[in-house]
Amino acid sequence: PSGLERDALRALLHVPGAAGGWLGSLEASAFDVPAYRSAYEVLLLAGAPDADEPDARWIERVLAEAPEDLRVLLRALAVEPLP
Repeated sequence: PSGLERDALRALLHVPGAAGGWLGSLEASAFDVPAYRSAYEVLLLAGAPDADEPDARWIERVLAEAPEDLRVLLRALAVEPLP
């Protein structure tokens, strides 16, 4: 499950436009790994990207919502290749 959780977060960060459709439809409690749950909660706080918002700008908003310890994880997920 943790691999699937990581893949879901990577997909959200790599293709934020797709996030608008299902971001928030998944409960944070669905994430078993505490760090991934916290990362998803940060995405929820940042909210879905605006339709005309550049991907990099949305990731900046996500990082601005994240506590320092999660920024490292979120940055890594944002640059790791998708499966």
